[in-house]
Amino acid sequence: MNNLVQVVVFIFDPVIEYFQTDKNSFEYNEDIKFSWKTINSNIVSIRPFGLVKSIDQKTYKIKDFKNPYLNFELIAKNSNTGRYTKQTIKLNNRTYQELYFHFQKVINSESKKRNQSKNNYQQESKLNKPISDFKTDKGLIRVELNFKDDIPAMDNKVYQNGSPAKNGKYRLGFMDYIIVRNGLIVDLTFF
Repeated sequence: MNNLVQVVVFIFDPVIEYFQTDKNSFEYNEDIKFSWKTINSNIVSIRPFGLVKSIDQKTYKIKDFKNPYLNFELIAKNSNTGRYTKQTIKLNNRTYQELYFHFQKVINSESKKRNQSKNNYQQESKLNKPISDFKTDKGLIRVELNFKDDIPAMDNKVYQNGSPAKNGKYRLGFMDYIIVRNGLIVDLTFF
C-alpha cells in the first residue's frame, strides 16, 4: 500500500487591521495614545519607538518642537515568510507652527521698523540741511551739519549707505574722532 502524505502550506501575509492615534496634532511634551492591531505578524515595531506587541495600545510623550510634523510608522512582519507591511501616521506639530508664525511676525515687524527708520532718516535728510561727506576708517559717511561749512557737532545725524550709521567710533582725520550711537553723534574726541 502506498501511503500518500499530503502537506498543505498556507502562506499568510501580515495585515494591519488598524493603526491610529487619539490626536491629529500635538504640542511639545504632550501625550499621544497609539493603538494598533496586526494579524499574521510576529515582529511588529513602531518607528521611532521600537518593537511592540502585535495588538496593543501605548501612550508616548512627544518632545519635539523642531519639525513641522512627525511621521510614525507601524511595520508588521512575518519572519516565517519574510513578508511585511507598513502604515504611516503623520501628526502636525502645533508647537513648531506657533513658534514659526511667532518668529515670522517678529521678523516682519523688525523689518518694517527698520524700513520705517530708514525712511524717516531719508526724509529728514531731505530737509535741506547742509551735509558733508567724510572718508573714515569705516568707509564713507554723511554728516548733517548745523550750518554750511560747519564741523560735526553733538547730536548731528550720521548716515552710511543711506541708513543711520552703525554705533561706533569713526576716525574723521588725524586724531579727530566722532562717537555715533543710533545714528547721532554723541561724543567728539581727539584721540
